[in-house]
Amino acid sequence: MNKGSEIDPDMDARAKECLRLYLAGDFEPSELIFGRPPPADEKPLRAKMRELLGEAESITLTAADTNEFGITTYRYNVCFRNAGQLEYHFGMNSDGKISRFSIVPVPGRAGPLKQYFEQGLAKPSEGD
Repeated sequence: MNKGSEIDPDMDARAKECLRLYLAGDFEPSELIFGRPPPADEKPLRAKMRELLGEAESITLTAADTNEFGITTYRYNVCFRNAGQLEYHFGMNSDGKISRFSIVPVPGRAGPLKQYFEQGLAKPSEGD
């Protein structure tokens, strides 16, 4: 992988803005290359995920890699206030369309993170 110091500052800003919009609940799925509309129940689930994650306290680029198809994927470590560290993957086609957007556990931390989310998602909301 090419190390993060090689990232274009405009691309870095775009990746961070997409993450900010997603965490704020304002990410526009039609910008994604596959353009699928989200399922009807995605908004409440995303709101609960944002509540469980908490604020993103730091976003650090760790690597950038371009594959044989011209898709560049940027990998960030994001430290969230409530959930600790997660990886954020942001992929871009050569034509500027987003081809990958995911927030995943850091390798080796999937078990504890899964338990954290299972406990949080199982909690009844206030007023229930």
